Parts: sequence; structure tokens; C-alpha cells
Amino acid sequence: MCGRFSLYEPSDRVARFFAVDEVAPGEPDARFNVAPSQLVFSVVCSRDGERRRLGTLRWGLVPGWAKDPSIGNRLINARAETVADAPSFRRAFERRRCLVPVNGFFEWWHDPEATRRRGRPFFVRPPDQALLALGGVWEVWHGPDDQVLRTVAIVTTMANAEVSAIHDRMPVIVEADDWARWLAPEALKRAEAGRLLRPSPAGRLQLVEVADLVNNPRNDRPETIEAVGPAT
Repeated sequence: MCGRFSLYEPSDRVARFFAVDEVAPGEPDARFNVAPSQLVFSVVCSRDGERRRLGTLRWGLVPGWAKDPSIGNRLINARAETVADAPSFRRAFERRRCLVPVNGFFEWWHDPEATRRRGRPFFVRPPDQALLALGGVWEVWHGPDDQVLRTVAIVTTMANAEVSAIHDRMPVIVEADDWARWLAPEALKRAEAGRLLRPSPAGRLQLVEVADLVNNPRNDRPETIEAVGPAT
């Protein structure tokens, strides 16, 4: 799964990196420990597929048919194996895919012989510390009193060679050559979806063990991603 990530890149650099045409007002601050239910930067495409927009969505997808938005607390991730068919995600996956910019994401390694419940945290990032584009799906929910929520879930897949050392799953990482197709407001063909939803290739990421600070989302500062051991 993907339950925490960091994005501390300035918004203007994020906008340039994704070649967006519009940046929505109200950008979030630099974040080192982003948690579910918080607003996260996302890149979405216009309905005609011509323009990219960088704005914010709330992490935790609320399907349009939901009666209670609290369902989003349970829908922070969508599994690549079922996202096209699951009732909560299939409409979003068909027409409303997005990119979630991150500098890296966190996973926890659980020693089967240890008594620690949460495990040892690792920050997973590219070796060159460039931005990553995580594959997401988003929805619009209309509630009472004209309430409108725009929410997102991050799609996960099987872990690649590096991440499998600590966890069996990882976020889908969409490479730059595939951004246009992922963002296009039209359904993916099955073969396209299978290719885009695969784990990233070996050598794409490195693991950095970090302190337990990340376990508390109130700890949102640079020390959260500082290494306590060598990168692997």
C-alpha cells in the first residue's frame, strides 16, 4: 500500500516538470509527511484532453454514489489488479485518472520475529532525487447543502525488485512518456492498462531507512526523511 509520502518541491518547479497549463490557487506548503485525508497536489487533464491543471485533491476517494464521505478514509489506495472493475474505482479509472507528484514515499519493513507493531520505516525515492509521478484516480462527490468534495486514491501494484525487500506492494509510477495517455479522459485499452500498471523497473528507486518520526503525521519536517542508515 501507499500510506505516506513527501512533496517538498516548490509548486512552480512541479508545474514546469509536468508542463501544466494552469495552476490552481491555494497550493499546499512543502510537506515531508503527507497523510491520508489531507490535500495533495495532483495533475489532472481537462475534459477535452487539451490542458493540464495542477491543483489539490483530498486523499481518500469518495465515490460519486457514496452516501457518507467518511468512506474515503478506507479508500486511499486502489489495487491495480482490480481498479478497472471495483465499484468504488471503475468509473474514476475509466475517465478520471491523475498524477500525484511526490519526491518519495514511505514503506515499513516488518520483521516477523520482532514485537514492534509498525515496523522500520524506509523512504523510497529515485537515486537522482527527481520527482516521481504516482498514478491516481479521482472523483467528485456532491453532498447536502451544495457540498462538493474532489478526492483521490493512489493506485498500487506489486513491488519491484528494490521495494520487495521491505514490502510486497508499491505505488504505480507513471513515466513521462506515458503521462499523456494516463491523463487522457478516455478509457484505457486492456493491454495499455496492463503495461501502465506494472511495477517500475529495477534500478528506478533506492531505499533509505529513516527514523520513527514518520509514524506520527504531526511530524512534518525535513528530519522525517533524513537517513539513519546507508541508502540501498
